[in-house]
Amino acid sequence: MFHVEHEADLEILLLRSTGELGLDLTVEQVTRFMGYLSQLVHWNKTINLTSITTPREIVVKHFVDSLIPLAAVPFPHQARLIDVGTGAGFPGIPLKIVRSDLQATLIEPNKKRCAFLSSLIGTLRLADVEVFAGTVREYIERGHTHAHMVLVRALRLDDIYSELPSLLLPAGKILLYRTEPLTLPESSKPLTIEDQRSFDLPENAGERVITVLSIKS
Repeated sequence: MFHVEHEADLEILLLRSTGELGLDLTVEQVTRFMGYLSQLVHWNKTINLTSITTPREIVVKHFVDSLIPLAAVPFPHQARLIDVGTGAGFPGIPLKIVRSDLQATLIEPNKKRCAFLSSLIGTLRLADVEVFAGTVREYIERGHTHAHMVLVRALRLDDIYSELPSLLLPAGKILLYRTEPLTLPESSKPLTIEDQRSFDLPENAGERVITVLSIKS
């Protein structure tokens, strides 16, 4: 658990870093992020949620990183998101904290992480967020809701490439969080690269590339 006296510094880091993305967080949103951080540090002592354990790194490498697409891609009002392989809730929950209008489904096969996510959603009082305890294939086979935007941050694209189109609504987008630009072969089906943008994370934490995929017309 981080010390209360350090919380002000973490809030300043969060506000400064998100401000550089063009985001203006409210007091309530900052409070929720600090609550998220506290819960993550606490649960991570007994459940393997993240290998990033210092509060400043969590703010930069999880919270700020998760929010980068808001500076790169228009998110429609009340858009439905599917976060594939969300782990400890990244990027779905940070996006939901900032954009309360979004509807989010978090797909995670690890049952202990699902328990954390369900507890967190209740603690942060987040509406329109559901946790699916299973794989992407299981989600598709059970005929669940499709999405305007599918988020992939922690999984290898090759492992789920063929399944991603089945998650999309017409004209939907897939947002990939990568460390380098993506190249798809000309013959790749059915997806195509619509856009790619690079961002530098704060505190020299590395580069993030947001790649936008859509279904070929």
